Amino acid sequence: MTSVQRLAALLGVDPARQGFDSVRQAATAFPKDYTSLMTALGPGLYAGFVRVLAPSSPIRGWGIEEVCETFREDLGYLASRGESQPYNIDDLQPFAETIDGDRVYWVCHDVNPDAWTVAFNDARSPDWYPFTGGCVEWLVALVEGRHADLQIPPNQVRPDRGIEPPEVTG
Repeated sequence: MTSVQRLAALLGVDPARQGFDSVRQAATAFPKDYTSLMTALGPGLYAGFVRVLAPSSPIRGWGIEEVCETFREDLGYLASRGESQPYNIDDLQPFAETIDGDRVYWVCHDVNPDAWTVAFNDARSPDWYPFTGGCVEWLVALVEGRHADLQIPPNQVRPDRGIEPPEVTG
């Protein structure tokens, strides 16, 4: 079973439910696990908690390119105010954010997208939480409750909510 199939099973959705093909047409290279995720499940609000973004999304607020500049501007502002950051801002590429405003990035430290790691930035603190796996592995761990270090309130991640498409969540 692939990581995408495992995530789909945990969320109770069909692993070929709502593919989003623009990831294959994007100018930017993405990790293979993310490409598989977008092709099989698409963007949306996963488990009622994390908004997984898509490349070139026609829906406002859901496109990686659209939010990337905003996220980087926010990080630049925080850095200018003295907040230390463990990563070079230019090496961060967002792929998700939580309903609480926490942001999830790829750390693009290698020319090979499949070597990128994941970092979670808590919206209410300067804390960063690195994850050595890919984005789908990170999502699986989140849904399974294996991210105790993130201090997510109980019952915030709701696998029973499945994946709500961007049109529904706005």
